[in-house]
Amino acid sequence: MTADVLLSDGSEATGQSFIDNIELINMGQQDDEKAGIRFENSRTKPSFVTNSVIHDTLGWGFRAKGSTGLLFEGNVIFETKQVGFAMDNSDNFIIKDNIVGSV
Repeated sequence: MTADVLLSDGSEATGQSFIDNIELINMGQQDDEKAGIRFENSRTKPSFVTNSVIHDTLGWGFRAKGSTGLLFEGNVIFETKQVGFAMDNSDNFIIKDNIVGSV
């Protein structure tokens, strides 16, 4: 999970992910929205997920909620139990040349 969070001392921790050419198997949690790759309230720094495969997940493959500034390109998501790809209240995303199937 990549996120921007407010710490107990009042400071902010900002998340950023650079994911390229990886394979994720059996990720996520069953019967909830915790996906194999997840961005939640990640708004400060840009991230990317490229040339990767997410498959045979227990729940969701990919989810972005309340996030901005992500490149999602050249990925394959398949054999997910609930949802392959989801975005909620997110903006400034580039989604290009991906395949989602067998959900």
